[in-house]
Amino acid sequence: MFKETAMRAIPQRAGSEETRRQILETALRLFRERGHGLWIARRLDTAHLVGFAGLWPFRDPPEIELLYGTAESNWGRGYAPEIGRAIVDYCFTVLDMRVIAASADAANSASIRVLEKLGFQLTRRLEVGGLDTVFFELRRRREL
Repeated sequence: MFKETAMRAIPQRAGSEETRRQILETALRLFRERGHGLWIARRLDTAHLVGFAGLWPFRDPPEIELLYGTAESNWGRGYAPEIGRAIVDYCFTVLDMRVIAASADAANSASIRVLEKLGFQLTRRLEVGGLDTVFFELRRRREL
């Protein structure tokens, strides 16, 4: 049951059913091995699926970064920052991470705004796989 629900949560635009199944298997492996992967996000009042978020390996060699997304019908409703904040809190409190990395296509101003709302700072801009990509970091504040 869980795998069928999770498969429905992975957007069709992520690729074929086989690609989506590989995404799910990678997420499950990451949870087993590292305590993180991808979570689905639902509204508390209706349980309606609004998006997903987590930590995901990008590029080769893999760099673990914050990843989040919401269905287009949910854009502009504040879900992405809320979902992202939950993952940031998990990273700092449960995983005891000192730095969280993230990246976005330079043209994706909405994702960049979300990262800025979460407190991420731009660290560099590079062409990656033919895409103009911006990289961000969020450092955990020192405890007093």
